[in-house]
Amino acid sequence: MLLLRVLVGLLGLAGLSLTSAGCRREPDMPRMGPPIAVTSKTARLQVAANGQVRWPVVAFRDGIIMSSRTAGAPDAPTTYDLWDPGTGNLTPVSGWQTAPGVQERIVGSWDDWILAERFPSSVPDQFLLTLHNLGTGEIRDINMGANPGRAQIADGLVVWTTDAATGEEIHAHSVATGREDTIRLAPEFNSQGIGISANRVAWYEGKDGEPGSIVSRDLTSGATGRAPLPASIVGFAVSGDGSYLASMSDGNGGRRRLLVFDSTTQKTTRLLETRERIGELWVSGTFLIWEASPSQDVAGFYDLQRRELRLVQRRARSMMFGTWAFRNWFVWMEMPNPPPPTVPGGGYPVDPEFYYYAVRLEP
Repeated sequence: MLLLRVLVGLLGLAGLSLTSAGCRREPDMPRMGPPIAVTSKTARLQVAANGQVRWPVVAFRDGIIMSSRTAGAPDAPTTYDLWDPGTGNLTPVSGWQTAPGVQERIVGSWDDWILAERFPSSVPDQFLLTLHNLGTGEIRDINMGANPGRAQIADGLVVWTTDAATGEEIHAHSVATGREDTIRLAPEFNSQGIGISANRVAWYEGKDGEPGSIVSRDLTSGATGRAPLPASIVGFAVSGDGSYLASMSDGNGGRRRLLVFDSTTQKTTRLLETRERIGELWVSGTFLIWEASPSQDVAGFYDLQRRELRLVQRRARSMMFGTWAFRNWFVWMEMPNPPPPTVPGGGYPVDPEFYYYAVRLEP
């Protein structure tokens, strides 16, 4: 919850200008979809209630698993509940166990599988991934090796990177078969923004001083595709099929631009322009999501398939931060401005008007 303590302390808001379709039709302008407005029918869940603070973790079936901890007690045990934004129900998740002496961090989900990183104290410098099947109760470990990169799971594949002696490696583990494929990059190259789609992985590949590429690999046939990028494009998130790449670049007056590059048309679309650095970018299915924070005070998503930008309509006396895509749901946090009080020593928000909101992502 350190992130919450940092975000609550950030009170100064910086201006942000958005592109709009208007009457111009340049290829670098997105089509604006209807604003996402909070109404009495919008799904919402209190962040803090009954002495507990909740945090969204992963998608599960048609809902979202929420972790819950006692406010002001960072070492308290974590429990999990399943929030169904469609019905508003909050149901405890049973059968979730962590071995004594093991730290666990949930990083993703697919089907009934929950993916977590484990840091067992008995094996120094070794990292394990644990797959929990909440439908069958099966638990499976995957050895990541030493100093791996961030892991993710989608479409039946668990993917992570490692720095080997001969260069960077991308590892893809099949949940169905247990087979692991290793993609070895040339020593001078590095990857970024890996995407997963069916039995394919795609990533941004580049080296210092040269334009990068979008690279995709079919794990069944081994066929590899490569789409060169303009020199100004550096990738931060790639769609699983390799068709789209999200990038950030410098704009006018020191601003930062959020861009989407289409490898099929070789065209770039400018989504946002802000004075502040945009947070993490990621692609979930066909949706591009960016991390919102009080310094930007904007939340939303870009539909890659419809080529449509949708933004949360800002409300008076409120501020937004935290954005996620959980399979069927787009979720953001909204709190009063100025921020609510916090628990001494814990930094947790306790104001009853601090909510998560959710809208369904249409396929």
